[in-house]
Amino acid sequence: MKKTLFFSLLIFYSLHAQIGINTQNPQEAFHIDAGKDNNITDVPTLSQQVNDIVITSNGNFGIGTITPNSILQVNGSLSMPVVVTDKNYTLTDRDYSVIFNGLSQDAASHVIFTIPDPSTCKGRIYKITSLNGGLNGHSGAYPDTNEYGLALSIPVIYAKDDDGTVRSSNSVYKIGNSVGGTKGFADRITIQSDGNNWYCIDY
Repeated sequence: MKKTLFFSLLIFYSLHAQIGINTQNPQEAFHIDAGKDNNITDVPTLSQQVNDIVITSNGNFGIGTITPNSILQVNGSLSMPVVVTDKNYTLTDRDYSVIFNGLSQDAASHVIFTIPDPSTCKGRIYKITSLNGGLNGHSGAYPDTNEYGLALSIPVIYAKDDDGTVRSSNSVYKIGNSVGGTKGFADRITIQSDGNNWYCIDY
């Protein structure tokens, strides 16, 4: 049965250059009408497109729209993974936003978030928040290497001076505050890998 369906789809595609599921009127190379409510002949209305998924001939993927203008266009809400923890944590390809809600202010309570080698995840983005931010663990009594606020396992590049000096740090507080980022009770940074290094791209 599966083989028959597969070959039937191939024949349909070769004849029509379009595949439609739940629709006799596909608008793109691949078109799913999940709600089975599209018109038989005309272009689906905006309200009908809400439950549609398409892949265009140039490879764009649309959810809730049949005319995606980017590689991926989602016409609706988007849910991303979120983790809240008060302990050491290892970020993986299943993570996006990780929130630290514990205390990290001395040697005994020091918490580290382990991030992947940037060469293994080019383009990946993480949002990291430390609710126990501000000056906790950064009183000035410690040298930079002994700061005890939330830290990352790999230094993140956050600035470049006029003389060419590249600045990086493992400290979430320092990354988020040294160049006019978030200040106060919480520290928030967004980092991205370029395949060689991690960069702070937002606060």
